[in-house]
Amino acid sequence: ASAVGIAGRFLKPATESTESVIATMQQFMDELRIACFGMGVASVQHLDQQLLWDGSHAS
Repeated sequence: ASAVGIAGRFLKPATESTESVIATMQQFMDELRIACFGMGVASVQHLDQQLLWDGSHAS
């Protein structure tokens, strides 16, 4: 179910071409790597174990 949330990102490229889908997937993977690096998470598998934000420190 967690993969369903990103499906919309690939719908338009899927109507264009295989190359467009591949380019979109590459961009998504690059963004995910950058996000993991910024949060100090070693890999995508560790994201579920990482506290991202719970709002308890919001002002």
